Amino acid sequence: MTPALFRSACHAIPLTRPPSILRMSGRRTHGRHGAERYRLDRFWCLNLFQGEGELSIDGDVFPFHHGYAGITWPDADLVYTFRKPTVKTWAHFIPETEPDGRAVDIPVMQDLGREFEPLRAELQRVSSLYRAQPERAVARLWDILWQLVPEQPSGREAGGNWRHPIVARAMDEIDMHLAETIEVEALAGELGVSQTHLNRLFKAAVETTVGDYIRGRRMETALHLLHHTTMSIKQIAWQVGIPDAQHFNKAVRRQFGQPPSALRTNPDEKPVR
Repeated sequence: MTPALFRSACHAIPLTRPPSILRMSGRRTHGRHGAERYRLDRFWCLNLFQGEGELSIDGDVFPFHHGYAGITWPDADLVYTFRKPTVKTWAHFIPETEPDGRAVDIPVMQDLGREFEPLRAELQRVSSLYRAQPERAVARLWDILWQLVPEQPSGREAGGNWRHPIVARAMDEIDMHLAETIEVEALAGELGVSQTHLNRLFKAAVETTVGDYIRGRRMETALHLLHHTTMSIKQIAWQVGIPDAQHFNKAVRRQFGQPPSALRTNPDEKPVR
C-alpha cells in the first residue's frame, strides 16, 4: 500500500472565480544568506519547493522538503529558514473574494509526491505564458490551485455538508444513467444494500424516497433542457428517460403545472412545483 502523503493544517482560500496574477517567478535559489523575514501586504503566494527547511507563519511552523507545495496569505509574518540551498518556483496572486464568503480549504504545506514535477513544470509554463497570454495564464494558475485542494471525502459536499457515502454514490449513478430505466431495487443491489435501507438513507439525507428523487432529477433536467436548448420535446423526453411522449407530458404537467410546450415558450415564467 502506498503511504499517504503529508498534508499540514489547512487555510481557507476563495477559489470559485479565477484569481488575479500579480507576478510569476522563474526559478530562484534561497538559503545562501540566512533566514528570510517579510510580510506580503495584499497578495497570496504559492511556492513549490526544491530543497529543505521550515516556514513560520505568525509563529506556526511548517517544515518543508523537496517536492512540497506551500501557500501563504496576506498580512502574515513569514520567516523562511533553509537547511540547504532551496529553489522556489512561485506565483503571487490575489483570489477574488465572494460576497457570501465562500472558500475552500487548502493545505498550508503538502507533499505532492510524483505530482510535484509535472505541477512544477506547469507553473513554470504559466510564468512564460503570462507575458504573452495573461488570461490563459490565469486559467492555468487557477487550475493548479484547484489541484492543490484535497478532494472532498466520499459523502462530503463542497459546502461542508455531510452526506452518507452510499447516498452520494447512488446520486452519481442516477445522474449518469438518467436517460435509462432505473430500477431502485437493482440500484440498491449494485450498492450492496437493500431497497428498504437505501430508501431510509435517502429519507435521512434529502427527505424523499429514491424513486421520488429520480423523478425530481428527471424533471429538473427536462426543465433545464426546455429552457436552454433547441432540442425537440421528443428528444428531451428521451434524454430524461421518459421516452413515451404522453407519459412525459403528464409528468411535466404534474410537476410544473404546465405542459412542456408552455414551459418552452415562457421560460421566464416561474413554473408551479
